[in-house]
Amino acid sequence: MNKLQRLLGVGAIALASITGCKYQTEYSKIKHEIATVTLREHQDATNSIGFGVAIGNPGAGLAMSHGERYYIFFDGEIDFEINNKDIFNRFNKGDSAYITYKEIDLLRFKNVSRGGIRKLFKKAFFDYEFVDAQPKK
Repeated sequence: MNKLQRLLGVGAIALASITGCKYQTEYSKIKHEIATVTLREHQDATNSIGFGVAIGNPGAGLAMSHGERYYIFFDGEIDFEINNKDIFNRFNKGDSAYITYKEIDLLRFKNVSRGGIRKLFKKAFFDYEFVDAQPKK
């Protein structure tokens, strides 16, 4: 799920809280799949100042920094992009991996009485939560 889809999901939850609908997340049991490592990318920590153009302030300095990153991409039925040093060090490009993950569903409830009784109105898939990856032997 991309960042725009997640943002829309968060927006829907915020709107529902204003309109009286209640949302709750539900996690599945652990699921498994086999995937292939398609990319490994290490980036050192950076602290730099670049120059750009901001409206009304040409040449304004832009601070850019991030900690050390250890990206690893798993290509399978579900694709995962992970930034984790321990998992990064377990694999090389082209390796097969045994992935464990959970599915996250959003449950939407509506109030059916003033006494606080709620009824499940809709259940919809929202995202995947990566749990772990181990080398496939």
